[in-house]
Amino acid sequence: MAGVHMIVTSELRDYVEHRGGVLYVSTHRPHCCGAVSWVTASTAAPASDDGYEAVVANGILVRLRLPRGWAPDELYLGLEGRRTKHPVALWDGCAYVV
Repeated sequence: MAGVHMIVTSELRDYVEHRGGVLYVSTHRPHCCGAVSWVTASTAAPASDDGYEAVVANGILVRLRLPRGWAPDELYLGLEGRRTKHPVALWDGCAYVV
């Protein structure tokens, strides 16, 4: 993904390393939200990894599947959650793409 500045926190890097070493980042458009696509991040492999591009960032393999012709200037990858930490991806600071 040329031209995308990826920020990967060390906390996320450790989390991903302990769960297989691969982070999957994609967008999905729920029926409720019109033209809004949400950005998701997970260490669980999708049913099919067709359309994912492999990028190494801060020592982990990131598999990206983003809308064709769209790319963020910055993709932040970190952990959030008070009780249970989970991966998050922010597209230019947002959890969604319009």
